[in-house]
Amino acid sequence: MQKLSLLLLLFFFSSQVAFAQVKSKQGQSRSASFSGTILQKPWTKSAQSYCAQGSDYFVLKTNKNQEWVLENTSTSDLKDFVDKKVKITGFIRTKKIEANPNEVSQRPVEIGPDGKEVANAAFTCQVLVIKKIQ
Repeated sequence: MQKLSLLLLLFFFSSQVAFAQVKSKQGQSRSASFSGTILQKPWTKSAQSYCAQGSDYFVLKTNKNQEWVLENTSTSDLKDFVDKKVKITGFIRTKKIEANPNEVSQRPVEIGPDGKEVANAAFTCQVLVIKKIQ
């Protein structure tokens, strides 16, 4: 009886973990509407520019002065929307950029609780993935 209870308990917890993983994956791709103005920005030594992973990049500046780095998966050319108010259908994705110890380029650093740089820490940021823009 005790083994059966233990097996049922193990099954319950494993199914809850699997459900939580499915739910988080679904929530990540659930579309929402975002509105604001598209801005084109040049490369700088900033976390936002590093997140974009390119020279020039685009952001959506919302009415609350929040800026989202854009990842365009639509068929539209973002250059056509620069300095224009737009409505975007898309979702927020956490982007993880792994540190490359063989790379000599500059990158944002993570500072640990001891005040020292965390070696080879991955950089994470959030991007707005565009499905549709109008």
